[in-house]
Amino acid sequence: IVERYRSGSRDFDDRGVIYIRHGEPASRATYAAPGLEPNESWRYTRTDGDLIFHFIAREDVQDFKLVESLFDVLGFSSAVKLQDRSNNAGDNAVAEQLMLSREQLSPIYRRLQAAGRGSTGRYQNQERRAGQASIAVGTTSDSYELRFPNELKATSEVLAVGRDSAGHQVQIAYAIAGSSLEPVTVTRGFLYSVRLRFVAMDDKGKVVSALDTTRHFVAPERVPPNEHLVGRVAAPVPSGALQYRLAIQQGDDAGLTLPRDSVRVGPTTSAALALSDLVLGSRTANLGWRRTPDDTVLFNPLRTYKRGEEMELYYEIEGLRPAPYTVELAVKKRGSGGGVFKKIFGGGSAAIKLKFEQQATTTAVTTHRSLKLDRLKPGLYVLELLVVDADGRKDSRSREFQVVDEEKRVGG
Repeated sequence: IVERYRSGSRDFDDRGVIYIRHGEPASRATYAAPGLEPNESWRYTRTDGDLIFHFIAREDVQDFKLVESLFDVLGFSSAVKLQDRSNNAGDNAVAEQLMLSREQLSPIYRRLQAAGRGSTGRYQNQERRAGQASIAVGTTSDSYELRFPNELKATSEVLAVGRDSAGHQVQIAYAIAGSSLEPVTVTRGFLYSVRLRFVAMDDKGKVVSALDTTRHFVAPERVPPNEHLVGRVAAPVPSGALQYRLAIQQGDDAGLTLPRDSVRVGPTTSAALALSDLVLGSRTANLGWRRTPDDTVLFNPLRTYKRGEEMELYYEIEGLRPAPYTVELAVKKRGSGGGVFKKIFGGGSAAIKLKFEQQATTTAVTTHRSLKLDRLKPGLYVLELLVVDADGRKDSRSREFQVVDEEKRVGG
């Protein structure tokens, strides 16, 4: 018996994937017996039909996997034998106790215990089809909106940039206003606990990455109300167009659930040129990602800059061939019209416009650039980047930011 669904997450097992999409189940059940693998079943009450999920931990007691039927808990040979109409599930003492433990979840388990040999197979098939339908709905839809008693004043960004030995990553950066932080007093000062929940889905709605992590920050003084607590965490993701949900929680009662959003990760095809998301950083934000021992990428989740301050730009290009390529950068006031292609090739006006000719010696490159913003008046701007190689392949990305006049500290 092969598990019906696998999240692929390194931080959640399949129970966590269902929980983040549907919340706390209405009821749970489990049954332990010698030689029986750890198992759980969850029920969610719905007006259009309850969802029931069965989980088994086969190789790791902390890694529960979704399966179609309760009888999959018994193992391959027993499950196949019980599917035979000539075998009564009640003849198997363990199967009988397993069904007794699930009576509260669905009437089907009472029917199976009372069924004669002629109808046992029919009820087992019905139970398995219900499990298949629950998995299909449960892993591709959301019925749970995480809510908090107090709203957290936070800004975040999810950027498709970076990779590790397993593949591509997204960087999740956030800034929480000091006015909404609730620290705990400890010996060393003030403790701030920040919990991030992140889940990414592919174009079919299947969860391809999930993360639930808590970071603890200790400061000798309280974060002032007009400053921010900043942080960053990376999550592994596959290539492609992904949808994601993100929730940020600080302390027990304050949190923010962000609306569903999208992110494009890596190349669209194996032959495509791919530009990463643009990381707009600042040396005053006190937030960095040590990408390698010799390279640190700076972030600025607020994307707010003082006039005269330098912006630290970072991006990655993959899919290059050993040939020249061109990078064209433009900054324009938001709402001034003209997209990146129009502006670079003559349409619209740009406050900053730069062009670089470079030679690729590897298939992937990383780039840091510092941009002076002293020519920009206060307002909202868009930074757009276009990459074109010698074969005419191209990709572009854009990112908004704000320039302000007054003294405004970005990090906390």
